[in-house]
Amino acid sequence: MECKGIDIVQFRNTEGEKVSGWLVLAEEVAVYIDKTLLKDGVYQTAEAYPIMRSGGLNDYVQVSPDNVFQIARLASLRADTLRAHR
Repeated sequence: MECKGIDIVQFRNTEGEKVSGWLVLAEEVAVYIDKTLLKDGVYQTAEAYPIMRSGGLNDYVQVSPDNVFQIARLASLRADTLRAHR
């Protein structure tokens, strides 16, 4: 992804004191992908074997086609149904 930086904000605790950690805000202006990883218009993330940060300080995980699974989504509620439950 190509982004333009907007702001960098240091985290604070509930008392407003600065703590270690930063939030970087940016506007995404372009995305570059390997078009061979598109299948029926959907990017096949696992086929790219991306590496991402995990829970620990030095922990990383890699996504691969072997560990992809699906979870059925709940049917979305209609707006009129939501209003009736207020």
